[in-house]
Amino acid sequence: MDYRIFYPTSSRDFDPSPGPGQRYRQAFGDLRLSRRYEDLMDRFSTRGTSVLHQWSDERKEVAAAYRFVSNDRVGLEELIYQSSRIAEEQIRGKDLQVNLDRSSFSLKSGGTFRADWVQEVGVLEDNRTAGFYLTPALVLERHTQHCLGLGDILLHTRPQSQLSRQENSRARAERAKLPLAQKESGAWILVAAHTARQLETARRVTFVIDQGGDSYEVFDYVLRQLKQDFLIRVKTDRRASHRSKACQGRFSELLADQAWCSVRLVPIRPLNHISKSSGKRVLRQKREACLAIRFIEVTLERPGSWLNPQASIDQVLSLIEVREQAQTVPLGEEPIHWLLLTSWKVEQIQTAWAAVEAYQGRWHIEQLFRCSKKQGLNVESSQLRDPQSIMKLAIMSLKVSAQALQLTQVRDGQEFVPLESMFDNKEQELLEKLNAKLSGKTEKVRNPHQPDSLAWAAWVIARLGGWKGYASQRKPGPITMMRGVQRFYDLYFWTEVDFSP
Repeated sequence: MDYRIFYPTSSRDFDPSPGPGQRYRQAFGDLRLSRRYEDLMDRFSTRGTSVLHQWSDERKEVAAAYRFVSNDRVGLEELIYQSSRIAEEQIRGKDLQVNLDRSSFSLKSGGTFRADWVQEVGVLEDNRTAGFYLTPALVLERHTQHCLGLGDILLHTRPQSQLSRQENSRARAERAKLPLAQKESGAWILVAAHTARQLETARRVTFVIDQGGDSYEVFDYVLRQLKQDFLIRVKTDRRASHRSKACQGRFSELLADQAWCSVRLVPIRPLNHISKSSGKRVLRQKREACLAIRFIEVTLERPGSWLNPQASIDQVLSLIEVREQAQTVPLGEEPIHWLLLTSWKVEQIQTAWAAVEAYQGRWHIEQLFRCSKKQGLNVESSQLRDPQSIMKLAIMSLKVSAQALQLTQVRDGQEFVPLESMFDNKEQELLEKLNAKLSGKTEKVRNPHQPDSLAWAAWVIARLGGWKGYASQRKPGPITMMRGVQRFYDLYFWTEVDFSP
């Protein structure tokens, strides 16, 4: 009996090379489809919605959008490839951080026809709701946390189980024997592998993963196969050897004898979501948390279930524990407690805190999903009647959301990013007119950034999105940026506006 349930789709399944007799290949094998894709990505940003009939006031344009997402020549594999490409000059010689995470997309909302999709598409973890999963790789420049784009996207579905509880238990035991790439936990390495190939010219690449990636197999694959770094929040109290004290024990036992070496006030963002590891709702207030830190160097013991005893992890790893002190824990909340395992060589306290900051950078991929889902583009309520089309729209939404993040992250102008990296000459002309229109008479409401920088454009886009422009006001977030991008392209594509004084 075949117990396998993991059948992924990613850019690794697409070959971009030209066919026999071809000098080059157009996207989707057709010049018209290639141009339509670029046009639809602009309209997606423009309208800020996943409802296609709201993308244009012209019936023929709406019909063209529906034809594109339902066209069999627009395959999921190539759409992922086209939506997750980063220019080589953006990554060459840089220290990069790649955030990996997974999110489910429910097909539950909408008409009654969606009930049939359980068998056609698959289900989410409740084994009832039709849906699919996306695992993107969000590429950031580590020191600045500037978003460079998507390194890859993996889509997978899960067939509905009709097995009894006893049969399900047997099936899980059989799946545990499969190679990592054939298990759902293999999503992390498949996305990481293709992303690593795209980032070959980077100086350093660190994959940052939450507790879902806590797997000896994942550690081994990233270290030995990809020869890259990782930073993972662990949930398993593994057995390891303490490098300096020459003793063995669980993580908790080895750390218990280590003194806390530093305390720091760290800004903590609010949370209100369902934990992927526990399934429970997590509520966390925004605050400056007083965090204590300690770290040790360890060598992992090979788990008894490890199927390849000839290839165990010999590299020394760093184990970092972070715990919030009682004085900053709000009433009714649990203190922040992170256990981070990394391939970085952590010998100084500055490096340990740098690892904590890198882990906190996972917030950006949470924002990516927020932009794609209910608070942003709302793909799950797209009103499309074909699940394949919704999958395509979800993939496109991640690219649009990554662009909103790019503008959000450069808004302070701390790092120079050229304006032309996102806007062409005609778009820059409109930005100049809008900047003159939106700038106030006083210095408090004037664009403070260099006119040739992306930060300058981000100020204009944020003003279009509803931000008032005062430095004392709360800084604009990705949803504001998405509204601004929508308004900008509304002006660019759909209206004739006189911006003369």
